[in-house]
Amino acid sequence: MLTGRSGHCALILFLLCLPLQLAADFYRGPTQDAKYQIVLQGPDDGIRLNEVQSWTVSLLDDQGNPVTPRSLVFLGGMPGHGHGLSSLPRVTKQLSPGRYLVDGVLFNMYGDWEIVIGVVGNAGADKATIPFRFAPPHADVTASDQWNAQQLALIRSLWLGAAQDAPTDASNRFDGRPEAIRLGEHLFNDPKLSRDGNIACVTCHNPAIAFTDALQTSMGSKKLSRNSQSVQGLARAKWFYWDGRRDSLWAQALTPIETPGEMDNNRTAVVAYVLSNDDYRTALETLKVEISSADGLPKSAGPYGDETAKVAWSKLKSTDREQINSLFAVIGKIIASYVASLEPSYSRFDRFVDRILDDSRVDGFLTESEERGLKLFIDPSKTHCMRCHNGPYFSSFGFHNIGSGVNPESGSRDFGRLFGLKSARVDEFNCIGSYSDLDANACRDLTYATEGHADDGAFKVPGLRDVALTAPYFHDGRFETLLELLEFYRSPPDPLVSGNELLPLDLSDDELQDIAAFLGSLTGEDRRVARQPSK
Repeated sequence: MLTGRSGHCALILFLLCLPLQLAADFYRGPTQDAKYQIVLQGPDDGIRLNEVQSWTVSLLDDQGNPVTPRSLVFLGGMPGHGHGLSSLPRVTKQLSPGRYLVDGVLFNMYGDWEIVIGVVGNAGADKATIPFRFAPPHADVTASDQWNAQQLALIRSLWLGAAQDAPTDASNRFDGRPEAIRLGEHLFNDPKLSRDGNIACVTCHNPAIAFTDALQTSMGSKKLSRNSQSVQGLARAKWFYWDGRRDSLWAQALTPIETPGEMDNNRTAVVAYVLSNDDYRTALETLKVEISSADGLPKSAGPYGDETAKVAWSKLKSTDREQINSLFAVIGKIIASYVASLEPSYSRFDRFVDRILDDSRVDGFLTESEERGLKLFIDPSKTHCMRCHNGPYFSSFGFHNIGSGVNPESGSRDFGRLFGLKSARVDEFNCIGSYSDLDANACRDLTYATEGHADDGAFKVPGLRDVALTAPYFHDGRFETLLELLEFYRSPPDPLVSGNELLPLDLSDDELQDIAAFLGSLTGEDRRVARQPSK
């Protein structure tokens, strides 16, 4: 539920009787020095995790008259966790006298938050600080001898059966189409998309090991610097790669093709290859892709890669470059359609939750050690796991600095999200670019994403489903086992060195063993495409 803190009673008068979500209820109260009255309205459908939403702020003077401020700022943060919103909210319009729309508000983890409304008006500067707790939805569950109601509600929130249907990527007109998914699977497994014909998407994303590659850092045409993440469940994500340097699955799918050291190819060669393949060409025609002849185009040309390709690209007419880019984008979108269909499968943990929800005996699905580990995982007084690893995919899909950007053994430093977002903003295939199928004004995630010092060393929160199969761990693959990984959280790096957000976990060796055992219960029972394509 939402609960306020002491000292803010005037501001949170309505909070104590609210359900979990804010819905359309108001906060009403004076600013800190009582210069203004604030009325804050949340989203009509309640706060939702990892989703950009709109709020409204109304300003009144001490007589109840609307105030037109010279400045109005909406900020958010987690006082006990050390970071702010992962978005940059902005006042976008005046809805009526004294009432303003604030767009771009995104909460990417559960926990204790504060919203700060800053005002500069005729009465001077003032602010209101509004604390609240954002917690996972609590289903109607009944306590048992083994689990209390709060524990059961948290467990249910992690159950794969609680997952909502994956949203459609509006920037990809092929998303969810069965023909695109089938073609995308062929392209995903086709090594001829690479320069030397020996590396495919599946090379680093093997379905037998949860679409990873079991290497410390992946191997393309040469050894790379990052560990390969699973691509299961990514239809729910907003950002891709460890540093979020792409803002759609289709933009991500294009990047390895042209990246030196990965597939080492260029867009013209890929387009020419796909158009020369009769099966691919027929499939594209079925999808009503406008196909032009590749005759007259160079065999190799692109803005990245070797010098020969770059020179050839610079000599192309703008119309030819546009044609190649459009078809290259289509290839990425079709691969993304397949990747978006990949879902983790039911695990022993999910069978365990099934039995709980059926009010049946749960013996045999989890071991005693796994059950103890589950209790620790969901216990905020003992661990902080669910701050970031929440929901049916065990990820907020947000970015956090846990100190992993600094490697004490190698002395290397990875800036993570700080540079990743900059890259996403300049990518010609991003959401606001001309090859997206979504209007630029609707690309809210990219528009409102933060970009600042807090992103230095922050990395995307990986999902934990199938985590026992996806070793090594972290963006640089530095840990071989789950126990080594968990030990890192027991003794995190000095925040003065890495700026990390972690608090040390006071856990015994046996408790670490229990958490590792529980994480092993998240291994899926099969490797399948579980998302149903749209009609």
